[in-house]
Amino acid sequence: MTRNFLPALLALVTCGAVQAGPTRMMMPEDTQDIYFGLALNDLVHDKSGERRTTALPTLWVQWSSGAFLDLNSEDGLGLGWHLSDDPAFEFGPQLRFSSKEQRSDTPGQRGGLATEAGLFATYRVAHNIGAGARAMASNGSNGLGLRAHLWADASMRVAAHHTLSLGAGVLLANQRYLQEYFGVTAQQAEVEANPLYAPRQGVLSMYLQPAWTWQLGNKYTLDTWLRVSRLGGQAAASPLVGQRNRAIVSTALSYHY
Repeated sequence: MTRNFLPALLALVTCGAVQAGPTRMMMPEDTQDIYFGLALNDLVHDKSGERRTTALPTLWVQWSSGAFLDLNSEDGLGLGWHLSDDPAFEFGPQLRFSSKEQRSDTPGQRGGLATEAGLFATYRVAHNIGAGARAMASNGSNGLGLRAHLWADASMRVAAHHTLSLGAGVLLANQRYLQEYFGVTAQQAEVEANPLYAPRQGVLSMYLQPAWTWQLGNKYTLDTWLRVSRLGGQAAASPLVGQRNRAIVSTALSYHY
């Protein structure tokens, strides 16, 4: 059904910031830093309370040149470049690739690869307080879709190997992006018998994300977070949406090489 693709989309678009990694100012020339692991995601994904658990690989590679590769369970594969020499302020371009969601109410639509391009920026107010933004563009069947993600986070070490943090963010999208995933055209209405719907630009979703990091050793880290998100008014009013609130729990074990 059409509604089944929405939870998977929300797990992707309520993505986190560019993963924290060493800046090129902190790395010797011609070196690289690598984290890889496995994440388990538990998503409550419809109004009946049905749950789905997935296991997906994670990977983070940072080169001293500033280039990085980011593969995670939330928003697919990312390629980017840190252009700043200031470890407190990072910015640069980014490309993201993920599986394209398929709507059952769109005749002839096929899956495939969804591609986005944009810019990111992060700023560390203090060693444990940060904020960031990312703006991405994608070309869909309705034209150029634009979305922006604004976030902030703060952390506190509570024991020798344990850190608690709290993040919050908001996602904004233009009309074409929201129409791609939440709108219903006359042709789509004939397939699923949903009423016509044309959302306006606005807030896509908002979220809170408490997290716990456990440093198991010099090489292993266990990260666990809970993200509670709520769709914005234009997205929530779509006839495709069965539940406005979402909850995702993720646990990832990573190895630092």
